[in-house]
Amino acid sequence: MKVLLQSKHLQTHGAFDREYNAVARRVEPALVGSGPRKAQFYRWLSGSVTGLPYPHHCRILEAMFPDYTAGQLFAEYAGAQYSSTRKVRGGGSESLTTYATRSELLRNLPPTELFSEVKKVDLVGISLNLFCQQYPDSEIVELLRSGAQIRCLFLQPDSRHTADREREEGQPAGALTALTGLNISALHRINQQVVAENAVGTLMIRTYDAPARFNITIVDRTCVYQPYLPTSRGVESPAFVVDSDSSGLYATFSGAFETLWASGAEPVDDRR
Repeated sequence: MKVLLQSKHLQTHGAFDREYNAVARRVEPALVGSGPRKAQFYRWLSGSVTGLPYPHHCRILEAMFPDYTAGQLFAEYAGAQYSSTRKVRGGGSESLTTYATRSELLRNLPPTELFSEVKKVDLVGISLNLFCQQYPDSEIVELLRSGAQIRCLFLQPDSRHTADREREEGQPAGALTALTGLNISALHRINQQVVAENAVGTLMIRTYDAPARFNITIVDRTCVYQPYLPTSRGVESPAFVVDSDSSGLYATFSGAFETLWASGAEPVDDRR
């Protein structure tokens, strides 16, 4: 099903939900609005479901793809090499989807879908462009108004580790320093706005002074992580998406975030 949805540009939850309702309106109007929730939809795409969805979902899916049965839609695709499901300690399971680059990740899981209607966001990396540059400021404000708890951990802009990374990537001296500072300042402005509004959510910003090893984004029960390769920019590195019940790789990378967060410091602007 994932391959078929990608071919129709319906691989995001929002696009799929609109198509689901359009088909339901045509074949079984009572099912309009009964499509899968976001987390359930991405479990469908990850291949981590056992058995078939509820019968009403199967009816709509078979109407959406009349050349396939529900069983065929949820069968493993012979040409797919990037998704897997594994058992983890305690009897749970987690799904792992691999993308060759961040660009490929964003085509399949854009920030507007990744961060939509979430309650918890934890990010650590260098400049956090996935959140600060590719997700609208207005949407961040809405997340905070709805009660989201957001923690952003940047590489210290003026540290030697930032300078080392600039050399690794072949960037001009000061390029990452300036970009990280710009993103931190943008989040400060957002924070000032939501604090003035007495929004129920929180946005916390810290920096860490250590080598940049991974870019980690944790959104509720989904973890996206990328390694920082020696001569490649972050957008060129492979990206991995883990959906889990807090075990396995999810626990590994959420633990790495917590360790760095605990040793982080507030940026200078927060100490006025």
